[in-house]
Amino acid sequence: TNGTSEGTVMVKDINPGTESSMSGVNKDNNLVTYHNKIHFAATPNSYNYHIFRTDGTVEGAEMILPELVTQPNPDPKNLFNAAERALYFSADYHIPVGRELYKIEIPYQVTTFATPATGGVVTGAGSYLVGDKVTLTALPVANFEFVNWINSSGAEVSTTAALNFTMPNRNVTYTANFRSTINRNLTLTASPAAGDTVKGGGSYPSGTWVTIEASPNSGYEFVNWTEGTSIISTNTEYSFSLEKDRNLTANFKQSTV
Repeated sequence: TNGTSEGTVMVKDINPGTESSMSGVNKDNNLVTYHNKIHFAATPNSYNYHIFRTDGTVEGAEMILPELVTQPNPDPKNLFNAAERALYFSADYHIPVGRELYKIEIPYQVTTFATPATGGVVTGAGSYLVGDKVTLTALPVANFEFVNWINSSGAEVSTTAALNFTMPNRNVTYTANFRSTINRNLTLTASPAAGDTVKGGGSYPSGTWVTIEASPNSGYEFVNWTEGTSIISTNTEYSFSLEKDRNLTANFKQSTV
């Protein structure tokens, strides 16, 4: 619901027909959010209560743990979210045992990337439960070295190749940054020499993202950047990844004004 009668809809008819799917549910069978889904007790046939979960869509509403049903009515109650570590509840899944305490633990995902992808190997990605100890390791390949770990927001979290943390109650993504230990030379030339000032030339680790800039002197205007006979850019500022030694020329012409 969005608070209006027009915006209030039924998510799913779990027990099709005239009977209720949640009739007889008492205060112990409350709606509980766990792992971004609402969990609750309901019946698909008017008398057998099971745990269901939903993401708010018809397709996303489903019964869980059907493989544990060894009697007609396990009657789950007392659903409780333990700080996203697990969903606890009481149920009678086994006739000889009676009502006992159960828990559901759903893992979260650790996703990793290497930048550049050819710079190294990252280990440790996978599924972890909340509270698990996680170790990610960044292993540079030949001619590369490890730089740092960054999170999904781009913030640096460590400069140590082994990243250790406790799994939070959410999916996380970390990227291991590597850089080449081989330097590439970038030579910039102005043509004619009196035409301007060029900035950005020098020696950089291979694969570095560099920005070059041409600033016309008085009486001149910028034409383009060229490499040999090829036009590279018609913008005074040009950015690219330096993968090899390069010689670029900033071309100018005298102003007509």
